[in-house]
Amino acid sequence: MSDDFINLIIWLGAGVTALASALLIWALAWDRLRRFRNPKIKRCPNCWYTMEHLEGIVCPECGFEVRKERNFYKTRRRWRWACLAIILLSIGSTGLSFGRLVLIDWIPKTPSWALLMTVEQIKLPSSWPPRIPPTFAGRVSTELWDRYHTGDLSLNARKKFTRLQFTSPNTPLTIRNATPITEPTKWWLDLSGEIGGPLPRSIIIQPIIPGIPEILLYDIGSSSWIRPVHEIHQFDRPPNLTKITPIQCEIRILEGDQEIFRCTTTVQ
Repeated sequence: MSDDFINLIIWLGAGVTALASALLIWALAWDRLRRFRNPKIKRCPNCWYTMEHLEGIVCPECGFEVRKERNFYKTRRRWRWACLAIILLSIGSTGLSFGRLVLIDWIPKTPSWALLMTVEQIKLPSSWPPRIPPTFAGRVSTELWDRYHTGDLSLNARKKFTRLQFTSPNTPLTIRNATPITEPTKWWLDLSGEIGGPLPRSIIIQPIIPGIPEILLYDIGSSSWIRPVHEIHQFDRPPNLTKITPIQCEIRILEGDQEIFRCTTTVQ
């Protein structure tokens, strides 16, 4: 970000701050300042019609009835304009502080739920501590992994985090039918990829086929977080199951006794 752009934002902030200050004074104090020499001008507090030489407590202009005589001498304050001035003051103050704000690293100071809304995919780092990628998404991903590692993510945040990890376009776990043609009585399921994470995980894969047991993968949460998987599980082929029959598999991921992810995928 160039110095000219930062200076432009600062000067714009100064201009907005000056305009907002003048607007706030006009909205809240201008009427009192204008009537400083003669504050006892009788006016309707509803429409501000001057009733200086009129008797009675009913305004002839709007019909408003004043309950107390002192209400005729209220100071007029424009609250809507005052609210607008306060908003403009906040914007102007931000512009004045822009030079300092751009020097702050906001990612570590941002709540986890907000960081999770800014990324569409989370990849497992190849090492820990990871090399910080230069992109914004890479820095956000690294910050989230660090919070996961230190236990600063809530259960709901871990659920969303794992969903981003395992349902991204390049999902880290691949399940496919690896049954060879020469095996008419067997059904092979090939699992490959990475299932690691900062905390110990149990991954349960249950083919939705009667008689096929569930597959349990376990990751102890190693220091490098990498848990490569390359396994082929062999089962007796159920009746009416051919090599090209699509199979539904339910995947569940648990950390301790807490389920953090569940989905169903089709295996061809």
